[in-house]
Amino acid sequence: MNYTAETLTNGVRFVHVPMPSNPAVTSMVLINAGSEHERREESGISHFLEHMLFKGTEKRPKGIDISRELDEIGASYNAFTSREYTGFYVKSAKLHFEKVTDVLADIVLHSRLRDEDIERERGVILEEINMYRDLPQELVADMFTTLLYGDSPAGRDVLGSKETVGSFASTHFRSYRKRHYIPEKTVVIVAGGITEERARETVAKLFAEYPKGQKQTKKKKVGRFTPESRVKLSYKKTDQTHFILGSTTCDRYHEDVWTLGVLSAVLDGGMSGRIFQRIREELGAAYYASYGSSFYTDHGDWSLSAGVANARTQEVLRASLEELERVQRELVDPEELKKAQEYLIGSLLLSLETSGARARFYGFQSLFKEDQMYTPDELSKKIKAVTAEDIQRIAKKYFKRRSLRLALIGPHKNVASFEKLLK
Repeated sequence: MNYTAETLTNGVRFVHVPMPSNPAVTSMVLINAGSEHERREESGISHFLEHMLFKGTEKRPKGIDISRELDEIGASYNAFTSREYTGFYVKSAKLHFEKVTDVLADIVLHSRLRDEDIERERGVILEEINMYRDLPQELVADMFTTLLYGDSPAGRDVLGSKETVGSFASTHFRSYRKRHYIPEKTVVIVAGGITEERARETVAKLFAEYPKGQKQTKKKKVGRFTPESRVKLSYKKTDQTHFILGSTTCDRYHEDVWTLGVLSAVLDGGMSGRIFQRIREELGAAYYASYGSSFYTDHGDWSLSAGVANARTQEVLRASLEELERVQRELVDPEELKKAQEYLIGSLLLSLETSGARARFYGFQSLFKEDQMYTPDELSKKIKAVTAEDIQRIAKKYFKRRSLRLALIGPHKNVASFEKLLK
């Protein structure tokens, strides 16, 4: 799977991923601005701004003008905000490429950010916050993040708080956009059945008016945080207890990421992964049980999560800890190691079938480190190079009892019992 990447004359990074036989095309814009770039009083503004860009431009005055133009040609479109980036995309039949890319450029560069639109959308965002707070799986994830990183940008909710969301006016959005929506922090990706020449010419033309600025990085690098308690418990009368157990690891550029990836596949490689097998198949104690890792430019973490019967919470936690200790104590056998590696490689290749998936794959890499981009073949080689000894070493390094953190939601009051379990 080949690609080309270059910096255009106005500073925008351009990535083209050819898929000659694909009748569709995805145009995507990624901005290196997310919740970890926000000041405390700006918490949630990246996500709120993402919503606001669909509310009208000078050329398309109302939100309905944007959605109708895209719906009329059967396009698929959306946006997303994360801790380190915000993204916008439109996917359509390739004959509509110029039209959909024009819409995309228009909303990114020329959104009006009117006070009346902000006020209406504020209600939508507040209800989104309420929705996630009513979902135990989402709320416990926010609790776990705060437990790991405290009151830092990395520890705050991407959605922000009701207080910060309630305080934003058009001046705040304009100031934030001026600081972060600049060519030097932007990647435009075109993936699908469009030639490189046509894609480059269109992107260069439509983004020619992009205002320049001075590239800003995160306000504060993520450092080590030591909470007063290793356990964060939210009492709630529920039929299930939802918990997340985990700890910090390394950033996305550290050599440990490859081994951590294979370790994840050993513990959570589909329905045959150790965590699923132990908690669901052997104990019959949960509907969902999973393990995974997340990596960012200056930090990373792993987490093991499950939703279990309240009375069996301690039992499942003990079983989870036993599985973490087993991978430290015993070498993964060759057959299981190969299965984990093939699972990762197969999942990677299957995830790249669509133009949207390939736009994300290459776009995210270019956004964060344009001089360190991997093809699927290169990633496969990294995965296959991981040994059983590497996995044991990494497990010992990152599964230390003293570094474990535990967040729970359920009808429990005795924090000390969970603290004791971790020790």
